[in-house]
Amino acid sequence: MQEALRASNMSEGSIDLTGNKRLALVGDSVLSVMLLNRWYGKGGSTEEGDLILQKHACNKILDAKGQEWSLDKFITTHPAQKGEVSKGVRASTVEAIIGAVWLDSFKNAAEVDRVIDILGLYDD
Repeated sequence: MQEALRASNMSEGSIDLTGNKRLALVGDSVLSVMLLNRWYGKGGSTEEGDLILQKHACNKILDAKGQEWSLDKFITTHPAQKGEVSKGVRASTVEAIIGAVWLDSFKNAAEVDRVIDILGLYDD
């Protein structure tokens, strides 16, 4: 989980770290699949599926959920950011947390669904 809370462009000594970018990429895809899985089970139209992704998986919503859960105090930022967490970093961190849950739970969809519910990322 520590990797999920490390903003991108971080480095330790001479080792360049990608921060949570890799986990965020996984989390973005997993979130989309989980949301579409719920939509598909309800038999919605493809337009409804697109709207669900736009509504629940966009950076604006992910940033808002990160603010709501006060994630800033847990995110390790680059020293140049002076502790400031941007909207993009906050949104990526939420995605990275989802990616970490996916991987750490050995790809257990039920665990990811539980985290999506806890974070309030789906209310339909």
